[in-house]
Amino acid sequence: MPNSILKYILQLLLFSLSQLLVFRGMALFDTAFCFFYIGFLILLPFTMNQSGYMIIAFIFGLLIDAFYNTFGLNAFACVLMATVRPTVFKFMFSGSPIEGVNEPSLNALGFAPFSIYAFIMIFIHHITLFYTETFGFHFFWFTLWKSILSTLFTYVILVSSQYLFFYSKNRR
Repeated sequence: MPNSILKYILQLLLFSLSQLLVFRGMALFDTAFCFFYIGFLILLPFTMNQSGYMIIAFIFGLLIDAFYNTFGLNAFACVLMATVRPTVFKFMFSGSPIEGVNEPSLNALGFAPFSIYAFIMIFIHHITLFYTETFGFHFFWFTLWKSILSTLFTYVILVSSQYLFFYSKNRR
């Protein structure tokens, strides 16, 4: 148990420092933004207590908000993402995780299930974040476009990081 806690603390540091030092100022065409930090929340174990998961999402979102000066936008998007995770789970895995799999990583799930899961979770976060940021639907199409491009950008970076740092050829 202490080893897994240490592992998640190190992942928290890796994702948050990567976001703040590398991806914070990165934007493609001033439209697509990478929110790599949500990878930490996406990769937390399926078996984690839902209340604990939502508290972690809230605190982690507030931490990012403190550095982005966004007054709770990231916290809100992270908590909403944490709230819908069980529904996404049921939709994808018929109510239970894939047998023997505890964490939703590329290595554990394989490319297709991980990709679908990660893409849905990233899109939920981004669409929530950007529509909350515009405080309505004034710029509906632009915000939708920004959400889609940012989802693709974050997805590519997250999947690439999984291949570079966590993927093993000896997966299930």
